[in-house]
Amino acid sequence: MKILQKQVLEYLQWGIAASFSFGLYFILLIVFRVEQPDLDDHIVISENMFKDWRVPAHPLFYSLIQLLSFFSKNHDLEVFAAFLVFSLTQFAKILISKRLIEEVFNYTLDLFGFLVLVMAQLVISFSVFEKYFIINQICPNFFHNGTLQLSIPFVLLLLLEAWRFAKGDEKYSIKKMLLYGLLVALSKPSFLFCFIPVFPAYILYVNGIGRKLLASLQVSTLFTFIIMGQSFYLRMNPHSYLTSFKIAFLPFFQFGSLQSHMSMMVYGLFIPIIAFCLKPQYFQDRFVQFLLVMLVLSFAISFSFVDVLNGVYYSNMTWQTSVIMYLLLAFGLGCIFKPGVNGLTWKQLVFSIAVLANAVYSLIYFFYAVGMKTLFI
Repeated sequence: MKILQKQVLEYLQWGIAASFSFGLYFILLIVFRVEQPDLDDHIVISENMFKDWRVPAHPLFYSLIQLLSFFSKNHDLEVFAAFLVFSLTQFAKILISKRLIEEVFNYTLDLFGFLVLVMAQLVISFSVFEKYFIINQICPNFFHNGTLQLSIPFVLLLLLEAWRFAKGDEKYSIKKMLLYGLLVALSKPSFLFCFIPVFPAYILYVNGIGRKLLASLQVSTLFTFIIMGQSFYLRMNPHSYLTSFKIAFLPFFQFGSLQSHMSMMVYGLFIPIIAFCLKPQYFQDRFVQFLLVMLVLSFAISFSFVDVLNGVYYSNMTWQTSVIMYLLLAFGLGCIFKPGVNGLTWKQLVFSIAVLANAVYSLIYFFYAVGMKTLFI
């Protein structure tokens, strides 16, 4: 009977995740055709990537757009292909987040906790004191960047295998880490900038000096060569839309002042901060500490470097921070909802209300986005 109930719960959760994921992007992309940014530009890139063989260094999203639209260069089909990629990616993101939470915290997320996890997919920076929703923000969730969205399920799977490797499953975890790391690099490699240096330190912290540390160094070294290869390829064969590009070292340039940068940190980490206030032992978990070290490194990169494409400054050095913010949000949920007593606790209720408030804020954002036909407001 318990097995049947578990299966029914699992199917129900799958249905909720699919309805949310496909429903969200059906409304945004199919009904209201909100293609800016970056889908309109990404479709053009995907159309031209095989024309002169200036294939982007991380081509997975662009290739899927063309593959799923049958290389037709029909804009309607390409938007529908993007809808499929965005929706399937969001669906996978929810289910893999659930799986990662359950394995790390060793319990099964109940239906209410799962619904809060689904709501957490709408959390953006709760910046009610700012004029804009997304501009000049680093958020736990972005909805417009296909390469970032596509990378997140692979990031989650990479982290799941990293956790398994640290716990004892070595042979297959290394192979899977290499596979998922390669897929991250082919979709959007930003997260690897933080994972590469911190992963061996995490293994040293958990397992000490030994064979696992050597294996972790080998994994990080291989990922480093992948990133270096992509960088070399980009310089030798730049995208067709690039005439010049560089990475400029401009500390605290992104948001104008040190105070603004600190505000961005607080806004983006609003839910994890609440999780810590409710349950300080949240940060005692070694895997969460691993994420925190990566977060510090990600902020250092985000606040120090700026992408300069064709002489124009872009915030393309911030993507890894968004991913790690989302991970801390998901793990905060995992810690808060870990069973301790029967029934809903006041801490779970407070956390859920905070997530709901952010979700409502995002719905207001979507209302303006569909009216203005852009997700960057």
